[in-house]
Amino acid sequence: AASVRLCITPGAVLALGGQPLVVSAANATISSSDTGAVIDGQGLSRVFHVKAHGSLTLYRVHLAHGLVTDDAGGCALVEGEGSVLSMSDCNVTNCSARADIRREEFRIELDFAKVAALLSVAAGGGVACKKKAVLRATGITFEDCSADCLGGSVYTGSGGTAFISLSVFTMSVGTIGGGVGCHMQGSTVQLVSTRFETCITVQGVSFPTSSPANKGGVGGGFAALDYASLEMFSCNIKNATSGTGGGLSVYNASVTVSFCILHDIRASYYGGGFSVTYFSNFRFDNCLCEDCFAEGGGAGFVSGASSFVSLYNVSMRNCYARLNCGGLFCFQCEVYATDLLIASCYTLVDLQVCGGLLGVLSGIDLRYSLIVGCSCGGEGGGCYFMANTDARLEGCSVVRCTASEGGGLFVISGAVLRLFNTSVVECAATKEGGGLAIRGATSSLHIDGASAISRCSTVGGRGGGIHVSSSDVSILNGSTLDGNRAYQGGTVYATSNSHLKIHDSFFKEGAARDGGGCLVVHDKAQAVVTGSVFEGCSGNGREIPSCNEFPGHFSTQGQSGGGALYVRNGGEVDMRASSIINCSARWGGGVASIEGVVELREVTISDCRACTAGALLVGKSSKMELYACTLSRSVSSGEGAAMLVESGASVVAQNVILSANDAPQDTGVHVALGAEFDAAVLYLGHKCTATAPPPLFTAAEKLPLLRGLRLKMPPGCALPGPSIRLVNNPAAMPTCESSPAVCAENATCTDTAVLSGHSLVSPECTCEPPSLPFAGLGEDEETVAPFVRGCVKQLPAPPSPSPPHPP
Repeated sequence: AASVRLCITPGAVLALGGQPLVVSAANATISSSDTGAVIDGQGLSRVFHVKAHGSLTLYRVHLAHGLVTDDAGGCALVEGEGSVLSMSDCNVTNCSARADIRREEFRIELDFAKVAALLSVAAGGGVACKKKAVLRATGITFEDCSADCLGGSVYTGSGGTAFISLSVFTMSVGTIGGGVGCHMQGSTVQLVSTRFETCITVQGVSFPTSSPANKGGVGGGFAALDYASLEMFSCNIKNATSGTGGGLSVYNASVTVSFCILHDIRASYYGGGFSVTYFSNFRFDNCLCEDCFAEGGGAGFVSGASSFVSLYNVSMRNCYARLNCGGLFCFQCEVYATDLLIASCYTLVDLQVCGGLLGVLSGIDLRYSLIVGCSCGGEGGGCYFMANTDARLEGCSVVRCTASEGGGLFVISGAVLRLFNTSVVECAATKEGGGLAIRGATSSLHIDGASAISRCSTVGGRGGGIHVSSSDVSILNGSTLDGNRAYQGGTVYATSNSHLKIHDSFFKEGAARDGGGCLVVHDKAQAVVTGSVFEGCSGNGREIPSCNEFPGHFSTQGQSGGGALYVRNGGEVDMRASSIINCSARWGGGVASIEGVVELREVTISDCRACTAGALLVGKSSKMELYACTLSRSVSSGEGAAMLVESGASVVAQNVILSANDAPQDTGVHVALGAEFDAAVLYLGHKCTATAPPPLFTAAEKLPLLRGLRLKMPPGCALPGPSIRLVNNPAAMPTCESSPAVCAENATCTDTAVLSGHSLVSPECTCEPPSLPFAGLGEDEETVAPFVRGCVKQLPAPPSPSPPHPP
C-alpha cells in the first residue's frame, strides 16, 4: 500500500469545501506541531473516510465542523477490516451525524428492542468505527459533537474496536450514548483515564415513542448494547444527563467499569448513575457513584431477565430519587456485591419506598457491605425486598437508616431475606419495625450466624428491633438483639398468624413503654423458643416500674405487661431450656399472658420485678403450662411474688420450684377468684427473714388441685406463720386416695405432712428406682427440680370453656 506523510503548518486551517478526505488501501500520516492545525469540514461533509485497509495517523491535527446525514461518522468514518485511524493530541469539535426526519422509519412508533437496525444511521457525531475497523485515540478532546442516534462523539458498531485513553468528552449529545455508543456483537470499546463532562442524551428521532424508558435517551456518558463489549478504567463521568442511565447504560451487553467516578449525574427516569438492562453482564469494580439523581434508582438501576451485576468495593453516596430507591434499584436480575457502601441515599417524596437498596423479583447476594444513613418516607430505609426476591446479606452492616416502617430493612410479598453475621444498628421507624419489618404469608426472614439487631427503635409503633406480620421468622445460633426500643414489643413484635423460631439467641435490654420489652406474640402468632436468654428487658419503658401510678389490684388497663415476653389475643408460645433474667414491667415482670397460650419447659425466671406478678402473670382467658421450671428471687409490690393467676385463667404446673420470691401479700403464688390451678410436685421455698413472711400460696373460693406439694426453708429458719392460705375454703389437700389419682401406676404414693406440726398434708410420689429427691433450697440457690418421667402423673389439660348460652 502507498504511504503518504503530510505536515501542516501550526495555526493553518484547511477548508474542505464539501469534499471529504478519503484514505483507501493506503497509509497516511498527517501531523502538525505546537498548537496544531485545523481541517474544517465547514458543515458540508465529514472530514475523513478511512476504508479498504486504509490507515490514517493524525498528530496535533484538529478536526472541526464535520457533518453527515443518514450516515455514521460526522467527522471521520473508519470502516472495514484492516482499516485503522490513530489519533493523538487532537481536538474534534462541533461535528454531527444527523438523520433525515422525513424518513418513514423514523416516524414509526418503536420500542427499544426494535430500533437496532437504525442505530448505525446518524451515529458517531465525531468518529464512527465499524465493520471490524480500529480506532486508537490518545489525548483527544471531543467537544460539542452530536448524533441523532448512537454515540454523540464516538460510535463503534458491527465489530468495530476503539481504544481511547487520556481523552475528554465534553458537551456531547446523542440519543443513545451522549459521549460514546457501542453496538452489536464483536464491537469493543476500551476507555482509559478519560473524562466525560456535561454529556447528555435527548429524545432523538430514533425514539419518537411514548415509552417512559426512552424519553430523554439512554446513557448520558456512554451506552453499550446488543452484545457489544466495553471496558472502562480510571475514568470520570461528571454532570451527565439522560432519560435512563444518566452516566452509562448497558443493554444486552457486557461492560466492566473499574476505578471510575460517576459524579453529579441526572436521569429523568431510572438509573441516575447507571442502568443495566436485558441480559447484560456488568462488573463495577472500585468505583464511586456520588450525588446522582433519578426518578427511581438514584445511584443505579438493574433490570431485565438474566441481567447479572457484580459490584466490588463500590461506593454509592448522597444519591437520591424523586420516587423509589435513592440508591440501587434491582428489578428481575441477579446482583452480587462485596465491600459495597451505600451511604446517605434517600427518596424525596413522602411515602415512597427504599432509601438504599431495592430488590424486586431479584436474587441479591451482599457480602461485607455497609448501608448507612439512608432514608425514605415509606418502607425500607436501608433495604426493601419484595415480590419473591431472594436476598442474602453476610458480614454486612445496616446503620442509622430511617423509614416509616422497617427503618433498616423491609421484606414483603413473598421475598426471602437471610442474614448471616450481619448487624442492623441504630435504625429507626416512625411506625413499625425500627430495625426490620416483614409482611406477607409467603415472606420469610432467617437471622443466623451471630447476627445482631442493636439499638433500633420506633417512635410510637411496635417492634423496635423487628416487626413481623403474617410471616415466618427464624432467629438462630448466637444472634443478639439488644438495646431496642418501641411503644410495644421493644425487641420483636409478632402478629397476624406469624411463626417465630428462636434458638440459641440473646435478647438484652429491650424496652417497651406499653408491654413486651423483649417479645410480643399477638393475634394468633406462634413462637417456639429454645436455648435462649432474655435479660434486662422492660415492659414499661423503665428499668424499675413506678407502681405508685397503678395502686391496688392488677388491671390490664394501660398494658405495660411482660418485661421479657407478652402473649396476647390468641398468641401462642412454646419456650424450652431458656432463661429470663432481671426483667421488669408493671405486671408480669418476666412473662405476661392475656388471652394467650404459653408452655414453659425447663425455663428459669429470676430476679424480675413488677407492680403485680413479679415473674409470671397469667391473665384472663390465658392457659399456661410449666414443666421443670424455676421461678426465683422475683419481686412484686402487690400480689403474686412469683406468679399471679387471674380470674378466667388456667395453669398446669409440674415439677416447678418457686424460691426466694417476695411480695407484701404472698411470696409465691396468688390464685384469684375464678382461676384454675393444677400443680404436681410444686416446690415452695421461703426466703429467710427476721419477721414473719407472707404466705407462699394464696387461693380464693376453692382449693386448687395441688399434688405433691413441698415446702422447704433455708437451714436455721423458723416458720412463724401459715405457709398456705386458702381464702373462703379451708378444705383439706388431696390425698393418695383422691380421684383423679395423683401418682402414676408405677409410683409409690405417700401422704406427707406439708408443715411439721400442721394438719395440712400433700401426696408425695416416689419412684424406686430412681427416687425424686429434693434438697433444701438455700437463699442463693438456683436449683431446677428434677423430673422423673413416669413417676408423677401427667396432669390433664384444662377443659375448654363452654360457649355461652344465647339469651
